[in-house]
Amino acid sequence: MALPVVVITDPLPGRRVSEPLTFTVDAALEGDLWTARTDTGEEVLCQRLTAPAAPGRTTFVAVVSFEQRVELTLAGPAQSVGGGIRIREPKEPDAFVRLDTGYFDLEMCTGTAQGTGASKWGLRHFGAVAEGVDLLPSGNNAIGGFYGPFFTPENGLINPPEHTTVDIEVVERGPVLHHYRMHGTVPDGLLEELRGKTFSIDWRFTHGTPYFTRSYRVDDFQAVINGRSVSNKITVGDEFESGAGDIVFTRFEAYDGTRYGAGDPYAEELKTMVGKLLASGISATEKFETFKSLLTGDFDSAHWDLYWRLFSTWEGALPDADIG
Repeated sequence: MALPVVVITDPLPGRRVSEPLTFTVDAALEGDLWTARTDTGEEVLCQRLTAPAAPGRTTFVAVVSFEQRVELTLAGPAQSVGGGIRIREPKEPDAFVRLDTGYFDLEMCTGTAQGTGASKWGLRHFGAVAEGVDLLPSGNNAIGGFYGPFFTPENGLINPPEHTTVDIEVVERGPVLHHYRMHGTVPDGLLEELRGKTFSIDWRFTHGTPYFTRSYRVDDFQAVINGRSVSNKITVGDEFESGAGDIVFTRFEAYDGTRYGAGDPYAEELKTMVGKLLASGISATEKFETFKSLLTGDFDSAHWDLYWRLFSTWEGALPDADIG
């Protein structure tokens, strides 16, 4: 039987570096790993996906660097595997997995729902392997959280989705691709129409690729926030750490360009509320005074944990022991 040949063409100019390619061939092939050869003679490792393809067909993922066009000819099951994505020793107690993808060193956590930055689910450590710089060194922030109408004054300020826990499903795990799916439920807030909403997030990491992908699914919702109707729209917030006066990077880039959109209006409203509260002279509790003393100077640089704790102790939403 002649082994399948796959031709990939890129309509965009420029060179693809360690680009993940998913392709399906018209053959039922056994074996988790196969090798293929490009039309330039390079050997490429192909990982068979466990998700079933149509009968008589097989789907693979491979990582290839090419420009405009590349041809892959499947050679046969891989006899040995050198390199690929590695699992490393994690740093956090709630870590699900720490990966060295060949480009990124990252740690994915399930969260502990303790209400602090260090208890969030998502990527709580992240950096480029070549640079050796952890952009989240304290583990007190995370990449991946989403907000939208859930974390707003109308719905209450103590229930962002990232302050819950998630179950993580392993969809694919091999030297070429790690695919994880998070499952969680948004904590209930004040608005009845936003309660009981579930979500899932698919994370895909491929070997040596200078980016990763993720996709979000949230139950349908509709609410009115700040007088504006919001239907099935979320805000994704990735956090990085540096410090006052420190710079860890100066720009963002993307293959298809970088677009900027102003933040949701509730963020500015919240900042205004904090400013008024600090200027009011209200002294509710000793804990309240402690949080007020920490919120001085640049509000934009303050950790959001301080915001929600300030309002929680002011409104008596939680006992001091839980807030502390």
